Amino acid sequence: MVPPRIKCQTCGTIQEASGHIQRMVEAGVAVFCTNCKNGQPHEVVQTEGKKLFRVPCSWQMYGYFECYAEDWDDAIEQANEGSLPDGDYIDDSFEVDTDRIEEMKEEEKSDV
Repeated sequence: MVPPRIKCQTCGTIQEASGHIQRMVEAGVAVFCTNCKNGQPHEVVQTEGKKLFRVPCSWQMYGYFECYAEDWDDAIEQANEGSLPDGDYIDDSFEVDTDRIEEMKEEEKSDV
């Protein structure tokens, strides 16, 4: 049996849910979202008879890496070696990688 899944109505993250959580969502109770990290409204997603797909995609973010440095070169080096900063989504930058999907389809055919 496929475990119930719920989808965050804010960010779209889909996660597995116990029967108890599924009933809370059906009752309209906001539940914890693993992506948003707080209580969000969710909806139950019907997954019975469906296959889970991982669609390759990319998007761009813009932010600022803050650091103390001796000069711009040092600051750039720190930014290149540091962790990703918080940022904002760049409008219309989301893109599905259709070339990779075609490769994945061919891989599926050869696995059969």
